[in-house]
Amino acid sequence: MSTNQTNENSFNRARRDYHAVGKCIPKKDSSQLLLGKPVFTDDITPRDALVIKLLRSPYANAIVEDVKTDIALKVPGMVAVYTWEDVPKKRFSIAGQTFPEPSPYDRLILDRHVRSVGDAVAIVVGESEKAVDKALNMIKVKYTVLEPVLDFRKSLDNKVLVHPEDDWSSSIGTGDVKRNLIHHEEDEHGNVEKILSECDEIIEHTYRIKAAQQAYMETCRAYCEIDRYGRLHCISSTQIVFHLRRILANALDIPKSMVRAEKPRIGGGFGAKQTAVCEVYPAFVTWKTKRPSKIIYSRKECQTIASPRHEMEVTVRLGAMKDGHIRAIDLYTLSNGGAYGEHSTTTVGLSGHKSLPLYTGGCEATRFSCDVVYTNVQAAGAYRGYGATQGIFALESTVNELAEKLHIDPVELRLKNIVREGMFMPAYFGETANACALDRCIMHCADNFHWAEKYPVRDMGNGKVRAAGMALAMQGSCISNVDVGSCTLKLSDCGTYNMMIGAADMIALKVPGMVAVYTWEDVPKKRFSIAGQTFPEPSPYDRLILDRHVRSVGDAVAIVVGESEKAVDKALNMIKVKYTVLEPVLDFRKSLDNKVLVHPEDDWSSSIGTGDVKRNLIHHEEDEHGNVEKILSECDEIIEHTYRIKAAQQAYMETCRAYCEIDRYGRLHCISSTQIVFHLRRILANALDIPKSMVRAEKPRIGGGFGAKQTAVCEVYPAFVTWKTKRPSKIIYSRKECQTIASPRHEMEVTVRLGAMKDGHIRAIDLYTLSNGGAYGEHSTTTVGLSGHKSLPLYTGGCEATRFSCDVVYTNVQAAGAYRGYGATQGIFALESTVNELAEKLHIDPVELRLKNIVREGMFMPAYFGETANACALDRCIMHCADNFHWAEKYPVRDMGNGKVRAAGMALAMQGSCISNVDVGSCTLKLSDCGTYNMMIGAADMGTGCDTILAQMAAEVLDCEPDDITVFGADTDASPYDSGSYASSTTYITGMATQNAALELRENIKKIGAQLLGCDASEVDFDGKEVYIINPDGADNGAVSVSLSDIATKSQVNNTIPVDVTATYSSPVSPPPYMVGMVEIELDKETGSVKILDYQAVVDCGIPVNPNLARVQTEGGIGQGIGMALYENVTYNAGGKIAENDLMQYKIPTRQDVGNINVEFETSYEPSGPFGVKSIGEIVINTPAPALAHAIYRATGVWHRAVPFTPEKILMGMADPSWHEKDLRVK
Repeated sequence: MSTNQTNENSFNRARRDYHAVGKCIPKKDSSQLLLGKPVFTDDITPRDALVIKLLRSPYANAIVEDVKTDIALKVPGMVAVYTWEDVPKKRFSIAGQTFPEPSPYDRLILDRHVRSVGDAVAIVVGESEKAVDKALNMIKVKYTVLEPVLDFRKSLDNKVLVHPEDDWSSSIGTGDVKRNLIHHEEDEHGNVEKILSECDEIIEHTYRIKAAQQAYMETCRAYCEIDRYGRLHCISSTQIVFHLRRILANALDIPKSMVRAEKPRIGGGFGAKQTAVCEVYPAFVTWKTKRPSKIIYSRKECQTIASPRHEMEVTVRLGAMKDGHIRAIDLYTLSNGGAYGEHSTTTVGLSGHKSLPLYTGGCEATRFSCDVVYTNVQAAGAYRGYGATQGIFALESTVNELAEKLHIDPVELRLKNIVREGMFMPAYFGETANACALDRCIMHCADNFHWAEKYPVRDMGNGKVRAAGMALAMQGSCISNVDVGSCTLKLSDCGTYNMMIGAADMIALKVPGMVAVYTWEDVPKKRFSIAGQTFPEPSPYDRLILDRHVRSVGDAVAIVVGESEKAVDKALNMIKVKYTVLEPVLDFRKSLDNKVLVHPEDDWSSSIGTGDVKRNLIHHEEDEHGNVEKILSECDEIIEHTYRIKAAQQAYMETCRAYCEIDRYGRLHCISSTQIVFHLRRILANALDIPKSMVRAEKPRIGGGFGAKQTAVCEVYPAFVTWKTKRPSKIIYSRKECQTIASPRHEMEVTVRLGAMKDGHIRAIDLYTLSNGGAYGEHSTTTVGLSGHKSLPLYTGGCEATRFSCDVVYTNVQAAGAYRGYGATQGIFALESTVNELAEKLHIDPVELRLKNIVREGMFMPAYFGETANACALDRCIMHCADNFHWAEKYPVRDMGNGKVRAAGMALAMQGSCISNVDVGSCTLKLSDCGTYNMMIGAADMGTGCDTILAQMAAEVLDCEPDDITVFGADTDASPYDSGSYASSTTYITGMATQNAALELRENIKKIGAQLLGCDASEVDFDGKEVYIINPDGADNGAVSVSLSDIATKSQVNNTIPVDVTATYSSPVSPPPYMVGMVEIELDKETGSVKILDYQAVVDCGIPVNPNLARVQTEGGIGQGIGMALYENVTYNAGGKIAENDLMQYKIPTRQDVGNINVEFETSYEPSGPFGVKSIGEIVINTPAPALAHAIYRATGVWHRAVPFTPEKILMGMADPSWHEKDLRVK
């Protein structure tokens, strides 16, 4: 209990003599009502509001084929007739319930499929009731009449489906629309069947409670207008203003912030107006026409198509002893939801949960179960009693029958069995009856009633008799853990108080310069992914811009917007948030099938369907080639170990940041430090629920990304603010935010089983990866695959069987994403460490062992998506690297004295050159009027040098200098489509598009030149400066030429040959680059410190387009790999908070820490790549960790299977090889 609750209870208990509470005072509105003041909805509706009436279906189940409105629209005063074709196609619920509503989303404003007599077919709008009434009779509708389901006892599993649509959804997942089942529930306490078998008396009956109308005086009605701020303002006879706002926003598919709901006095509701029966129709009309409109239901409509009590059949089995002791009750309810499911999932529960607890006194076992079904009759809703009425009728009738059967007074029977103060009530959600005077109520009522005299039946003559009956009841005082009420009291300037219910006064907004504070209530409720991947993204749609459910430390709770950083910083400290803290899942090894769900929501979705969110499983995969278990059983040596790779931060120099504005065309223009402009456009459109055509994304230069900016970490926030306010906005992440809530490498545990013969022949490898996706699933389904698919194929040479399997799970820690290596890094660390251990165990030189087993050119690679190694120089890379490194001399361990030893280690790596059959690269080349070229690309140069490399490729084809080509990119308005800069795909994929564009432009230049020369294009050639006629005879006067500048001029005059050419390319294969890394270290056995002396690397990236850029790329990747292996640590406390939240704690290596790095190349020619190229960007980070682990083992005799290998770990490992670092997340 909170301090406030304690204080309130103390106040209430101590102060029994209230001066206001408990007194009979007049109702606040009584004088207005008695004097007939205008206080109801229609009293305050303008007389010129458009009048709305609904054309309704005469059939219980039908499809609307055609609605002819032309004659009706000719009626004077008619404005519009709207049908199912005109309304949004997003389903919603009209039940007034707290979000996420337990009622299913099964309605449209108008649906082509009408499901009950009276269902709305058309919204008829006019300037007068007379015009609308006349028009209603002129609309002709053609129906296809379907067989209805009218008997709710025959609905379940009926062949006729009331809701056959596929976009039906439910937040609680307790129904099955394909069975007509809205909801099923079971709740048992004790062993009902056992106790019933021991009872002297069992009474079993079924009771039917029909639908009942609330018969409120004021029929359902609503008025809508556009207010001064352009919002929809709805004044309605409703019980649920805040829920109504959400309902209308959902129905119209607009932000809730664009809706204001208000209620005047209500002329009766009794629960019926807890459903938005009529409000969506004037809301739609006003939003569509921007004119005021109103709807007033007739009494007939309220009786036939509004929201009555649920029809139910309640079956009770009650067991008791002869002395009246009720020992067990079994209650089953079948409820008729009607055509739609409003309140169906909740009313039914009260039939049991608010009847059975009455007999807590002696009852040893209770069971409540229920089914709620759809039928083609009027949909039901809330009515005073809300389901308890039906259950109490059945149970109390059964208890009365028991009293008669046992000849026990019903009062005495109840006093023997009822709940009393202080009793624990299992059937009432496990609550305790802290305040219960039911026993005194019974005695008080019996005395007032004179029960003893009236209970016996009395014959009054004339065929009349008098008799008495009794019943008990209970209800609730709220929906526990759900209902929220608010009250603000304010002292007015005249010394009285004003009360505002449900209003909030945010102190932060009073700070000068503050503009807005947005919370989860203000943003769209459509989930999306921020992963930059080709549509349909394999990453799940599991995010909202702001979510009420925060899933990791650092998750966004509010967007705070101001005109200065100072104002925003001040306001941030003034916002108070009340949380309900839930148990987290922090240990990814315990996440799968954990009782705690990271994503319990029902609107989670995945395009690939390889996960199960109800198990915390994002993705599962299995891929086997050959019989792994059989081959392993035949091997001489089997090595099995688990390796752990922690999350690692990219530590890019320029933190995540974005700027947004509304451009001259009214579109959202986002300028961002991103690798994925085209994917970013889609992400923002999805997040804001607007068309992609309304978004323009652009990138300037990027201050580093390394994969992190393949995720739209921050862009959705300024996009939302700018779209909402129409003002420019920006966000700049702090280093702390980049370290704790951005997009690091996936933490993984990789288990390797490797089987080999004594001669070193590797015959089988089984690799299993468990990956930690964190709180959201960006890139989780794809990174994990590379841990196997881009490590196992390295040993294609002699391997007879491989198996890769994986699971990726959600946890309540920082969500992971893309980082250079993209999963291959983790798998290669594990597999290469295992191969090194095999070499040590068999006393075979690791170089010799690898040469015996590696993939070679021309080999088919089953574990690499069935591709063939058409260009592979891995064997030459090994020998080249061994020579450069002087492996034979450095491999033996050398004691240097003073406790220092020198040792060497090695590792291989492979990667891909794109995502085959997915990635798309494009290039536009244009001849300018001055004879130079413009190149437009959608790929992002983030320091990789891709702009330079692509210009070199085009220059090679066009016979010009790279400086003659100006590169522009990337902008979704101007650039041709490109998947983005990731997966090492730019040089290979966009490079091929560039080569093809240049070839086509070259041919077009020759064609224009030929026209100017008056000959055929086949007779000319182009040397980069001029087009000239080829002299086949070799005459001295052989060639007549025309300059490129003349051709450029001609291209702008009377020309039909394009000089701006776009080419697009995608590859069915992803040729792997290969790399060998060898490292020499000096290890201090007294401190555990490791000093890198020499790192030699040889890379096969096909033909290097720019060897210097390739070398720099490799050196940088090796430096990052060394940092991951030796320095960069990510640790969590017991609450899931990251300790290394800035670069003071998160140690990244400097140039002095990485020693001498030398990079050389072995070329191979890849036939599918431009100029024989393959990729290089990602592979370069993969060898340091396993090579260093190998060298450290050689120096200490201890294998380290978890990165980083810090001095303290090395020291502790030498003292105790079984020691491992403590993970504070692990309980």
